[in-house]
Amino acid sequence: MSKQPKYYQAKLWVLGRVNTLGLRKGDLLPSHSEFIKDADFSMICLRRALDELERDGVIARQQGKRACLVKDVCELPTRGKVLYLHIYDRVPDKSILFEQMRRFFNHHGISLSYASYGRPDPELLKTASGCLGIILSGWITREWVDFLKVLGLPLLVCGSNPFPEELAGVDCDWRDASMLAYQELVRRECRNIILFNGPPIYIPSLHILEGFREASVAESGEFHADRTTEVNIRQGERAYHAISDFLRKQPDADGLIVETGVYPLLMSVLYETDLHHRLKIAGITLNNFDDFVFSRQTFITFKESVFLETARIFLNRLETGDHSIRSFTIAPTVYRPKEETS
Repeated sequence: MSKQPKYYQAKLWVLGRVNTLGLRKGDLLPSHSEFIKDADFSMICLRRALDELERDGVIARQQGKRACLVKDVCELPTRGKVLYLHIYDRVPDKSILFEQMRRFFNHHGISLSYASYGRPDPELLKTASGCLGIILSGWITREWVDFLKVLGLPLLVCGSNPFPEELAGVDCDWRDASMLAYQELVRRECRNIILFNGPPIYIPSLHILEGFREASVAESGEFHADRTTEVNIRQGERAYHAISDFLRKQPDADGLIVETGVYPLLMSVLYETDLHHRLKIAGITLNNFDDFVFSRQTFITFKESVFLETARIFLNRLETGDHSIRSFTIAPTVYRPKEETS
């Protein structure tokens, strides 16, 4: 069974149909009903596929008219394909940011396909056949490392990399982000700073704790482990109570650093206890949580999208033949809400 998204299969089918019909630049495409007649996907998938082709500059559309081919299929770049492999521990998960990476590669004449597996599967050997290389993310285990090495393809990890001595990878600099968050709270006159972190099985959490420890020692000359707590949001109500209990044990806290995964649940606790008026917060996140921002918050985000930076680095390594085992990091930056900067 194909692991490619349905709309992506529809896109390939449309391109194949255009080629079969011998359509050239300037020709009109068949109507939606004609396209869907012999296809095994829905009208929704067809519209999504046409949206993708329009963004790629292959077709042009006007309301009420059939799409027009603006680039010959034979002119489309054919430098090869790259596989994005997501390894999941519970259920498949495809980030919408994958589309940023896909469009980047498409612009450079390379197609990017998506596959998601929970454990090594012989089917992947066929999926990866003919690929220039593999970008992987998710829950990478020793079993996966050994399996992927058999393929003999260039590999690059996007995000957390538990095997940095064996796999090249691109990740955000969570350690520096944590230190920057601490420094921001000190700048805002906080003296009793606490940390809500993710569980230690989550690699960024380990780096966030390391940065918090270093910043604490640099500021006060000591580190208090009881100023930190690990929250597993998968525990649901237990995680909620763990946050509440920890806050009660820190009555003198005036500054709070929070890891991105814990953030939404923490906000619920703070609003219900009305503590958001007292505490100054520095959230470490891949995104700007504009819907949650109020005047006493600061966010530490990153200067580049990890998806786009991974795509750029992977393309450069392909073009230069660089197969070295290296770790690339994306530097953090401070994002302050308008309420604070105005």
